[in-house]
Amino acid sequence: MSFKQLLYNLPTHLCCGLIHLYRWTISPLLGSPCRFFPSCSQYALQALKHHKCIRGLWLTIKRIGKCGPWHPGGIDLVPMTTLEEALDVSQVTNDDDSGDSHA
Repeated sequence: MSFKQLLYNLPTHLCCGLIHLYRWTISPLLGSPCRFFPSCSQYALQALKHHKCIRGLWLTIKRIGKCGPWHPGGIDLVPMTTLEEALDVSQVTNDDDSGDSHA
């Protein structure tokens, strides 16, 4: 990893470190489970991994804003960054092996 990449990724790594610190220290003291899946801290880590610092933090703030008695909770996944991730192209198969074009 180059020095430029290290500096570019530093804010994201610092945010992830703070989330891990929260998970190890404060979260066990709160004791109440998150109303969402994945948990808000896991969501934050995933958002930072997929979207880097600024967008990842924005998505995390929006998610935490939903965390209250007025929201039923449930499954709330991090939005994907690319169409390939959203469609999971590894599961898509081509049934037409003839090679003919259907123009």
